Amino acid sequence: MIKSNNKIAISVIIEYYYIMNKTILSKCFNAENTTLNKQKKFWTEIKSKIFYQLIKQFLPKNVFDFGCGSGIFLHQLAKTFKKTKFYGFDINKNRVEFIKNNFKYKNLKIRHLDIINDKMPKQKADLIILSDVIEHIIPKKISKLKSAISSSLNSKGILIIKTPNPYSFRNMFYYLFNRNLYKRKQILKPDQHKKLYSKKEVLRQFNNYELIEIIPFGFDFPGDGIIGKYSDFFEKMKYYLKFHIVFKFFSASYFYVFKKN
Repeated sequence: MIKSNNKIAISVIIEYYYIMNKTILSKCFNAENTTLNKQKKFWTEIKSKIFYQLIKQFLPKNVFDFGCGSGIFLHQLAKTFKKTKFYGFDINKNRVEFIKNNFKYKNLKIRHLDIINDKMPKQKADLIILSDVIEHIIPKKISKLKSAISSSLNSKGILIIKTPNPYSFRNMFYYLFNRNLYKRKQILKPDQHKKLYSKKEVLRQFNNYELIEIIPFGFDFPGDGIIGKYSDFFEKMKYYLKFHIVFKFFSASYFYVFKKN
């Protein structure tokens, strides 16, 4: 039976979470063709804290972030962990240029890369981040992704995968009450997801790695109505009251932490 580790998740609220610069954060969101609001800032800060905790836990010498986007988390990590070298890769050239022009740290390097089709860097990483990436890969090409990751990760290296939960409250709501809306909203728009992976599917795809922990992330309500707008409140209650069993089903996504054998 798989057990989700809530130690990191609890500390996100009770201990501390990043208060990120709103101006910089807004620029990052604009670079990704979206706008910043209170909810997005809240979730971004919590997500940033989880990455912070994981880097602090493993203390890698170098980190690869495949699909780094506009560098929302990458620049924060590079700024915090000055002794660690961070390498960001993204298929979007505009986002790569955005990071190069806005975040100039000695321990941060950015490169345009198509992880499926391009040649991987010769250097290997102690830790690889795949945040909201695998759901965008066509299933028949997932083997190429795994091969690229394996060739880029050192022995005993750490692989962090964050991906949406197909059985979240939001997804199940749409699935049960409007399957067409479910497909349209969650699979095709706006993120162009190719496939949402359940826990079993993620573990099966990466069964040659040792699973260290699974971290639930996000409280997922359907729509942007009254309940949806207060999802951050319910997230705080989730951690304060430790309703982990009750709320595990509602998690919007999961962090999977693997170790290469």
